[in-house]
Amino acid sequence: MADEIKQLWLKGKTLTADVFQPDGSEREFNISPLAEHVGTDVSLYTGDCATIQAGDVIAISDSNNRLIGGGEYKQLVLGVGAASAIEPAGYVGDYKKDEVVTFSWHTNVSLSSNGTIKVYKKDSNDEVTVPTGITDDRDFDSKTGAHRCSINLAANKSYYTKDRDYLVILAGAAVYGVVANAIIGIFSIENRWVNEQFHYGGK
Repeated sequence: MADEIKQLWLKGKTLTADVFQPDGSEREFNISPLAEHVGTDVSLYTGDCATIQAGDVIAISDSNNRLIGGGEYKQLVLGVGAASAIEPAGYVGDYKKDEVVTFSWHTNVSLSSNGTIKVYKKDSNDEVTVPTGITDDRDFDSKTGAHRCSINLAANKSYYTKDRDYLVILAGAAVYGVVANAIIGIFSIENRWVNEQFHYGGK
């Protein structure tokens, strides 16, 4: 974790921070000095607390030990805040049986644990897990946050059948210590067909 503590204050000042558990006992004392990111008149000060947990209270003080800010610490949770940590691909197409499904998805923060890609039948708890026909290519071509998933439907012919929808799920990933399970893609196998010459995905 990094930059759990943030405070705007006047440029050139020295700030310190203390972190308390919900019961009032000390978590970390005198995190000092907070690193300064210099602006014109106002600066953003940031600090790290290695042991901070959701629900802890942060108290930020100036060089005269006067309390100038703080509040409850809330960890990043999917769907909460400025943006979700994991951005799914959505519905990626209707494929012929035995084709290869390939789609991209991305994360806008670093995952502290990558988790595992699993494919579920939409109406069932049956699953196929990496590496059974699934290629999980994270940060492909050295592009941080951009990920590519390929699923070879021919690798498990009895599982991937016609006239069904499938969910691609990222299971057991972690974002700043918070476990994240997310649907990153949905595809179907010959379940959106108009005729034998037309479908949305594949070739």
